[in-house]
Amino acid sequence: LSLAPWRAPMTLVANQTPVTQAEADAVVVGVFSDGSLNAAANQLNDAAGGALRRLIDRREITGKLLEVISL
Repeated sequence: LSLAPWRAPMTLVANQTPVTQAEADAVVVGVFSDGSLNAAANQLNDAAGGALRRLIDRREITGKLLEVISL
């Protein structure tokens, strides 16, 4: 009997597709500890009506190492 959770294989692909045009189940963007966003995070923030910036302002996103947020 294994207590380890079942995990489906995941394929990771790095590319230059604009994040707003990516056909993917998940995307990774950069939010830094000073609150700045990388280019992909800025695109996502704009497309989401400023949702990332609001989460940063409320300190729900801190940009700290290994932080993961689901939107």
